[in-house]
Amino acid sequence: MISFIAAGRLRFGSRRRGGFGFRLRLGDYYSGTRSDYRGELNWRPSRYFTATVAYELRQLRLAEGDFDVRIASAVIKVAFTPDLTWNTVVQYDNISKQVGLSSRIRWTWRPGDDFYLVVNQGWDYDSGRLGRSTSEIILKAAATFRF
Repeated sequence: MISFIAAGRLRFGSRRRGGFGFRLRLGDYYSGTRSDYRGELNWRPSRYFTATVAYELRQLRLAEGDFDVRIASAVIKVAFTPDLTWNTVVQYDNISKQVGLSSRIRWTWRPGDDFYLVVNQGWDYDSGRLGRSTSEIILKAAATFRF
């Protein structure tokens, strides 16, 4: 059972070139408690480009044992046109000890109809070295049928 008793978020600069945010969530979690802390920095030099770096700490204190999850991520979003966008996410966490990259190009050829080209890459991070673990290239099509 997940029941957060307190949550808060502080954000600045949503319409500015740069900004930062902080989120805190505290509460009960299964047989114990969970505390989430997230900080992020945003950079938006134009309406066509956005970059975000974030760090999150999840502290779980359970009857079965305590552990911390640390997640570092970076996101880049580029809007070439309203119909053509490119998003890339890189993320690392201390539990899986993996670095993941997901890059997606979306082309909306008609409102509600999209093509996606997705590239996913995973690396194992061990003793300061990266070793490739997974690779994937996906082509997707999504269509909306109206009747």
